[in-house]
Amino acid sequence: MARQPTHADLEPTVRRLAGQVSDRLERWLGRSPGLAGGKRLRGVLTLMVAEALGGDPEAALESAAAVELIHTGTLLQDDWLDGDVLRRGGVPVYILDGPRRAVLTADRYFAAAVRRAAVHGPAHAAELAAALEEMVQGVLREDLPGLLRRGWARGLPAGEYRAIIDGKTARLFVSAARLGGMTAGAGPAVLAALSRYGRHLGRAYQLTDDRLDLEALDPADLHWPRLAGAAAALLYFAPDVLRRALEAWFAGAGPGGQSAGGETEGWFTLELSRRVGAAIDREVERGIQGCRRSLAGLPLSARDRALLAAFPAYCVAALRAEAGAPAGMARKGSTRTRGSRRKDRKNQDTSSR
Repeated sequence: MARQPTHADLEPTVRRLAGQVSDRLERWLGRSPGLAGGKRLRGVLTLMVAEALGGDPEAALESAAAVELIHTGTLLQDDWLDGDVLRRGGVPVYILDGPRRAVLTADRYFAAAVRRAAVHGPAHAAELAAALEEMVQGVLREDLPGLLRRGWARGLPAGEYRAIIDGKTARLFVSAARLGGMTAGAGPAVLAALSRYGRHLGRAYQLTDDRLDLEALDPADLHWPRLAGAAAALLYFAPDVLRRALEAWFAGAGPGGQSAGGETEGWFTLELSRRVGAAIDREVERGIQGCRRSLAGLPLSARDRALLAAFPAYCVAALRAEAGAPAGMARKGSTRTRGSRRKDRKNQDTSSR
């Protein structure tokens, strides 16, 4: 049996393709706000699939850059909505130039992405437009007050949690893979398989991000934005943890940014590091295995099949490396705030939604 590619084996390919995407973005928009840095994982996926299936390199590069424009636009908005203070080693656009410019720049990127994709046909533009719509719907679904209003205070069903992460994160990975196949003239069966691959990859990626967010919650400092940002994952993996935290929070000072209180620290940390972390790790592994199954039957060379099979684990490892977590396990018992964990991650080269 041939040796499976490792993270080190994939690194030259990822760097080469990411560099191509970055060069194309700079050719389009120059040194525009928010475009510097990042691993370009979604764009890299588009190029990997296109190369593997014999797609037109120029069309694939245009599509890959368009995908990254969509992703970057969402980051400009996320920074403002979440109040983050660092992004890709620099100050977010909303702090440098104000929220108005950040929002309008994001809108420009969304429009430019769809326009660039449309050059290669209406199906390419429709793919990105559908992705953008579903991403917004996914983010709207994870709003904590909305989740509570819909009756999920005692636990989020698997279908609802997956709908959230499929929308806000996995959907753009799906488009990245599909656009790579579309540049190669792939038929419906191949595109369906690529959709499954992108969905499994996006789920594994977001699950990993959720685990890192949960472990970075400080139980003695559960400010509302931090709690709300991790609410969907908590409601799915540990509804009792969120319920008790909310009860403690509401018993305290209430809305306005006050904490739930240090008395929650012991049971909160224990629950997250044992039950929740292990459950998420199992789900991540299922996602990676799902990616490999999705490649079965696709017309790929042995090399390309191996690279695409290894790419999901590469993405997960890159995300963990941002947070300073071991490749196979995030830090146990971490009580750093979500804000400080995000600060560390955004000082790195990679970013995630």
